[in-house]
Amino acid sequence: GIHSDSHPRHAEELFCQFLERDPTLRQYSRGRFMYLHTWRNIADTPIMDDHLAVCDETSLVQPDDYITSDLYGDGYTIPQYRLDCRNANTHRWYYFSQMTRNEMLIFKQWDSDPCLPGRICFHTSFSDPNAPDNAPLRQSIECRGIAFFPDHEPNTCPLVPCLMPPSSTSPEPEASLFVPKLIKSARYFRAWPEDAKAWVQTELARGPAGVYNVAMALAQDRYNHHGLKYKEPALQSEVVRLLLLSEFGTVLQTEVKRLKRQSKTLKAKESPDPTWATPLRMAAMVALGFGLASAIHKRGN
Repeated sequence: GIHSDSHPRHAEELFCQFLERDPTLRQYSRGRFMYLHTWRNIADTPIMDDHLAVCDETSLVQPDDYITSDLYGDGYTIPQYRLDCRNANTHRWYYFSQMTRNEMLIFKQWDSDPCLPGRICFHTSFSDPNAPDNAPLRQSIECRGIAFFPDHEPNTCPLVPCLMPPSSTSPEPEASLFVPKLIKSARYFRAWPEDAKAWVQTELARGPAGVYNVAMALAQDRYNHHGLKYKEPALQSEVVRLLLLSEFGTVLQTEVKRLKRQSKTLKAKESPDPTWATPLRMAAMVALGFGLASAIHKRGN
């Protein structure tokens, strides 16, 4: 469907990741950045069907047309936008017909400058009703990258955690603010992704060491669900310490047990108990036999 590949939060996280992993890029920590998407045909024949269409963002109604959503992959979650169709009659779409492999489409996924129009590009593929029946299957490739503009004023780049000076204050007051959020998250364990639930159950079977590992994973906050991902390691460690002193472990174990009970109950409802299912089936067959015999007897009379 129609989507963007990014979101302001995801784009800024990606910017920070680039600079944290590559020290040579830290000279671009200020100014402006663009998250770019490139797309091209890789076949020897032109694209005849399933073209890539891009939308002119200046034709959208903001914020009405923007729907925030999550893209779930194997071990990751990316926030992005979907496009509402309520104002579809005003949207302007473009595509390039019969693109060859020496042509490339470049469009924005995010622009950090809030004063510019066209900061994000919705896109989708579509079937061409005029495509020939024997049109070859589309073969394409896409790549993404970041462009830096360090001389841009004013600065529109986010703060990079590894470039921030360490805090001189105790992390405990701030860490204590995150503990209730993480305990609340544990109370909604049933709503966690399936792979996360399976991992937590495996860890809890290890005892206190497993509870520590779960608390550490939440404090490191890989996808920044709780705002901890870019916090200082000292603060994350303090969050873990406070979690282990709290009811966190007990709450998590209680919710895991509740989920297991619910799963067993659901399976029991879906699978009839064979101790009563077989007699019930036999009784139904006997009743059916008597009914058939009675019908035959009446027809014979």
